[in-house]
Amino acid sequence: MRTSVPVACFAYGSQPTICVRHGAKAGLTASVAIESAPAPWTWALIPLGGVVFLAVRAATRKVVTAPRWAFCARCRSLRYLRMAAGFVLIGLMLAFLVVGLDAADTTYAGPAEHRSSWWAFAVALLAGVAGWIILVVSRWQSIARARLSRDGLSVQVRRPSVEFAAAVEAMWVPPNTGASPAVARPA
Repeated sequence: MRTSVPVACFAYGSQPTICVRHGAKAGLTASVAIESAPAPWTWALIPLGGVVFLAVRAATRKVVTAPRWAFCARCRSLRYLRMAAGFVLIGLMLAFLVVGLDAADTTYAGPAEHRSSWWAFAVALLAGVAGWIILVVSRWQSIARARLSRDGLSVQVRRPSVEFAAAVEAMWVPPNTGASPAVARPA
């Protein structure tokens, strides 16, 4: 299930004050930069080189800032837990690099099998990649499960809580009423 929140909500400060993930009352608000997904055709540029892909991705990406996105205490704990795990893995990467460099020391006079360091560099690479991925998913945008649509007009929220979806729906104008909405529903 997805819920769509118009970008105009963020411009006028009328976004819901309910946690998108858990449906609880907001314990904190954070400024969240919400990016659009890469266009599908940009992935075909990777064989040309990472720099070409990154340049095209930077040129085609859209970003909207939600100045007061609501999060509950459980979301804050989830973010801190993910950040701690990511930094621990980055620390492990550094530790295994030191072990690998020490094992690669050519002044060691012992048997050659004790100088093997490929495993330490492989573990360092895996820990570094895993740590980076976990740090990426610890961003507020990932915690909120939000992604800007490709046209840049709405924020798509994946698997929102029932309470958040109801709060977004309550922002729309019911048809044929004189009620003043926070945001007019697009046609």
